Amino acid sequence: MIKNIETEELKMKCLDLISSTLIQLGQTKAAEDKAILVKYLCDDLERDFYKMDFIDIEEAFRNGIRSGDFHLAVPTYYKWIKIQKAILIKDMFARELPSYRETTQIKYRSRKGTGLKSIGNIKLLK
Repeated sequence: MIKNIETEELKMKCLDLISSTLIQLGQTKAAEDKAILVKYLCDDLERDFYKMDFIDIEEAFRNGIRSGDFHLAVPTYYKWIKIQKAILIKDMFARELPSYRETTQIKYRSRKGTGLKSIGNIKLLK
């Protein structure tokens, strides 16, 4: 989780992520602009997305680049991360909830050891 990463290490990871994203988008930015983006990304991750893993943040950037956004800015990466967070939440609930088919199936049990001798008017054989 991001909350378990030291601030300096997080800044280095964010710098790598911002740099590779700019390269993939074919953009160039001055060092000061990169530093500002890194600062804002670190702040946003520590404040709003501290329960996510950094690998999920990297996946958000990867998917965002391939979704057709061609400009890296704070609103852009924030949108990418929020979309990734929604995907993670949806996947989490999908894993925890049983499927509709499982909830509607009738579960049968053996009559041995239940003391059941008849069902309705039908006598059961032992």
